[in-house]
Amino acid sequence: MSVAWFFGDSFCSPCEVGDVPQKGIEPHTIPDYWWGVDFANSLGKEINIQSQGGSSIEYTMLQIEEQTENIQRDDTVVVCYTNPYRLYFNGHNITPTSINIYGDKNEPNDIGFNGSKISPEVIDTAKRFMLHVFNKEKQERLWISHVLYIQNNLIPYIKSKGARVIEFYSFNTLKYLNVDIAVNLADKLKQLPVAETFIIQNASRKGVRPEPILQSPNHFGTNDTEINLNKQWADYLLTLLPKNT
Repeated sequence: MSVAWFFGDSFCSPCEVGDVPQKGIEPHTIPDYWWGVDFANSLGKEINIQSQGGSSIEYTMLQIEEQTENIQRDDTVVVCYTNPYRLYFNGHNITPTSINIYGDKNEPNDIGFNGSKISPEVIDTAKRFMLHVFNKEKQERLWISHVLYIQNNLIPYIKSKGARVIEFYSFNTLKYLNVDIAVNLADKLKQLPVAETFIIQNASRKGVRPEPILQSPNHFGTNDTEINLNKQWADYLLTLLPKNT
C-alpha cells in the first residue's frame, strides 16, 4: 500500500493517542477524528507520521531528509512549515516558552516536546544562546533558509520520484517577518495556505470563538469542542492535491 507522509509541527500531527494505527514517530495509534486519517483514507493510503507537536523548522527539514529515500512513487507527502521561533538544540525542540527564557514562570519546563527529559545544562545553554546569540532576526533568516532549502531542493526531489506533495504554513509567518528580511528574502518563498488563518476564518463564520479550537491538541478541534474543523481541513487539502501524471 502506498503511504501518506506527514511532516511538520502540531498542525500536521494528531498529538494524541487513539485507536487508529500508524507508522512513524510515537504514538503509534491516533484518534480517528484527526484530519490526517480522513485525508489518508480518502486516498487509500497508509499513515506515516514524521511530524511532532512543538517541533522546529530544522527538525522538519531533517525528518524530510531522513525519509526521502523511503518515499516512493504514488506516495503523498504533506509538509507543514512552522514558525521561526523554535530551536532544534541538542536533539530537543525548544521554544522560548518551554525553557522560560523570559523568566515569567517559576521554572523552565524540563520535558521536551518529544517527551524526553532536557537536562539543566542544556536548558541553561539554550537559554543563553537564544538570549544573546540567536535573536529574532537570526531566527527569521535561518527559518527562511531552511524553508527555501525544503521548497527548492527536497520537494522537487520527492516529486521527481513520482510522489505528490501538499505544503502549507502553520502560522502567517510571512506577515510578521522583519521588513528588511521580507523585502530581500521572503518574496522567494511559496505563497501557501495558512492553517491558523483557515481555523480562525472558519470558526468565525460559524459564530464560534477560534481560541478554544486553536488550543485543542492539533488545533482543528476534537469531538468535544464546539466545532471540529478536521474534516473540513482534510477536504480542503484534497482539493490542492496535484493530479496524478
